[in-house]
Formats: sequence, C-alpha cells, structure tokens
Amino acid sequence: MDGAFDFYPHTCVIRRGTGKTDPETFEEVFSVVYEGECGLQRGNSGGSTSIREGHYLSSPLIIIPDSSVDVRTNDEVVVTVENSRIIRFLALEAEAVADPDVGGVTVWLNKGDDQNG
Repeated sequence: MDGAFDFYPHTCVIRRGTGKTDPETFEEVFSVVYEGECGLQRGNSGGSTSIREGHYLSSPLIIIPDSSVDVRTNDEVVVTVENSRIIRFLALEAEAVADPDVGGVTVWLNKGDDQNG
C-alpha cells in the first residue's frame, strides 16, 4: 500500500444468532450481518476510555466503513488482526454516522477473547 495509512487494517465478521439450532450438531445458527474491512481500536491505541470510581476503564471498539449495517447489542464480532490473530467480542452498543466524508458505524465491544491464546 505504498506507505499510506490504512484506516481499516483488519477484517471483521459480525454475526447474529437466529434463535435456531442445527438439528445435527445442536449448535446455534447465526446469520452474517457484516463481513469486510474494519479498524479495531483497543485501550491506549484508541478505544473508549472512561473513569469509574477513580479508575480508568477502556472499552475496545471497531469502526466499519458502511453506515447501513444494523449492529445490535450482543451481536458476535470476530476480528482478524495482524498475523492472522483472531479475537471474538460481543457488541455492547453501536452508532452509525451517515456523513459522506466520515460515514460508518462505530461499535463498542466487551473485553474480548483471544482465540489464539
């Protein structure tokens, strides 16, 4: 990418439970809400930081470039980052911005579970 800054360096899959289970595997069935590029921000590298009872708390977040994506609380968010590392999160809340210059969806996430650790 000739040294330019990539605002969406990661890939994300956002899935929502359908309320059904597979009759053969008994696993929950999901539908894909979004699959594509995103930017994960964690802790001091971005993310959302607040103060609660005198302690700093950081929440990771992702930004996706499509403002039409309907992300809901408890949607599963699977992010693939550098070195093919995979981290699973649950969506806490989302906010869409439909501005043509900075449009997209910001999704605040729970702490996450590193699938490679």
